[in-house]
Amino acid sequence: HLSAMTVAHGTPDLYSAKKATLGQDPLRSDADPELLYSKIAKSKKSIGRILMDQSYFAGPGNIYRAEILFLAGVYPTTTGMNLDRPSFDRVWNVSVSLLRRGYDTGSI
Repeated sequence: HLSAMTVAHGTPDLYSAKKATLGQDPLRSDADPELLYSKIAKSKKSIGRILMDQSYFAGPGNIYRAEILFLAGVYPTTTGMNLDRPSFDRVWNVSVSLLRRGYDTGSI
């Protein structure tokens, strides 16, 4: 089983400020996919870039980005503005599933 190291660096204000810049985390039960979709629907960025932007999705890296989009059946250059709700739902649900599996198996 993996363990984690805790590093105390800075004050709680620094933590709060950094956390406020992060987007929705598919691993968290308090994540708000509705808020995320409303932000994505206004974006001209591609969904591939959005998945890598921690201010939208907190967590996925490049390998997860590729797997998420492949399994969701969404082309990576689709812009946020052109991503329909069913496609977003597939991206979100696959994100939750893959990241949860990665966390549970200790690979992330």
